Amino acid sequence: MADHPQDTVPFLFRFADHFIPPEEQHTNLMQRLRLRMFVLFTFGINGLTVVFVPALWRFEQGAGFLVSATLVISSIHLSLPFLLKRGVSFQLLSTAFVSILLTIFTLATAQHGGFSIYNLIWYLLLPPLSTFLFGKRIGLAATLTVVFVILLFYIAKLYGLPTTQPPRVATWMGIVVLILLSIAIILSFVAYAYETIWQQSYELLRTSIQESNRANEELAIERDRAQEANRAKSIFLANMSHELRTPLNAIIGYSELLLEELTEADTTTQEDLLKIQRAGTQLLALINNILDLSRVEAGKLRLHLSNFPLQPFLDEIEATVAILAQQNNNTLHIHNPGTVQVLRTDRNKLKQILLNLLSNACKFTKNGKIFCIIDQKPKGTQRQIKFRVIDNGPGIPLDKQQRLFEAFYQADSSAQRQHGGSGLGLAISLQLTRLLGGRLEVKSVLHKGSTFTLRIKQPLEESIDRNNPEEDDISVVLPDFLHQYPPKNG
Repeated sequence: MADHPQDTVPFLFRFADHFIPPEEQHTNLMQRLRLRMFVLFTFGINGLTVVFVPALWRFEQGAGFLVSATLVISSIHLSLPFLLKRGVSFQLLSTAFVSILLTIFTLATAQHGGFSIYNLIWYLLLPPLSTFLFGKRIGLAATLTVVFVILLFYIAKLYGLPTTQPPRVATWMGIVVLILLSIAIILSFVAYAYETIWQQSYELLRTSIQESNRANEELAIERDRAQEANRAKSIFLANMSHELRTPLNAIIGYSELLLEELTEADTTTQEDLLKIQRAGTQLLALINNILDLSRVEAGKLRLHLSNFPLQPFLDEIEATVAILAQQNNNTLHIHNPGTVQVLRTDRNKLKQILLNLLSNACKFTKNGKIFCIIDQKPKGTQRQIKFRVIDNGPGIPLDKQQRLFEAFYQADSSAQRQHGGSGLGLAISLQLTRLLGGRLEVKSVLHKGSTFTLRIKQPLEESIDRNNPEEDDISVVLPDFLHQYPPKNG
């Protein structure tokens, strides 16, 4: 392994690494083990051949052809690691490895009387060895080939086809001992390889776990620091917002008093006071948004749940938004078919969400139509109230919709200069929607318009006492993980 110092790698593996191409040196553990074992088994099997061939020559008569064929095939077999070093495909070499062994086994079986128990031992070793060295595909191919060859020898014996004479008993016993000794060596080699890779895998896993634990501890520390800094920022913004609102309210209030006392003839002073009032009002709205956002980010906000009729609530919103709609020559339509009569929620926060959505529609749409449509859908023991704010304005590009609810973000950077605003309205609306247990979604087509849908869950209308406002004051904590999930875009 590349991750281990050189002196921790066993000597035999270091020897095998000389035949592995550089591009294969950093593969995964199992693949590198296969390459190493391929090299070592190739040399090991040829080493067994050096013992096996003289034994055949010494104890068997007429073994000249088998000895010659074995030497030629073994020479080809011995060239495989050198071909691997030259960059020949491992898949091709693995096929050649299995084919060469199968050829030697088949020649030896044919030379020693065909179908017999001691000849089959070699064949039984080939499939697991092929699977270990080269994977399931080569192992399966070797298994099917071995079965086919054994069947051929069995059929030859069954139908009495001519075969060579089996060796003498003494030779047979010597060959069996040699075969069993070879199998023991090969199995020991496989066990050693598995033990080595297990140890290396364990060390690698232990090191990875330690590094992961250290990284997690560092991330936890950084997370805590970031959360503490975020809380400090929110507290600072809240304090500053309170400090700024007091003098601003005084400026706005005194400008209104001065406007009331001025005569109609003093138009220049009136215009100047109106500019002061408008600027103060815009700045106050921005400070209020920052204060709302800081409260939400601080993780605590109070909800004031109450029962209230829907239609007067919608009339208030329409009266407020109608002035904004007229500024860009838009027409406003708020449609309540009457199916929703009473709501139980935080009235002010619902109003803030709807005013944000409607004022955005009025601000970005010119000479168009803006609709607010309300309907409901029963869901078991509850009902889902849906407020849809629809406009036929410029629309929002698809790639901008995902970030639309981020604080201080606007889909068009020029929009802030042209229309004003801080980019906080939708971010606050999303967080308030979640506090109310609802969802806020957007669906928009460029140059055709946008639809913002607010969904909130409500108890069934018959379970709400219309004559009793029954206001509850509830402290709600917004979980941190909610900030990670963007709203659903239609």
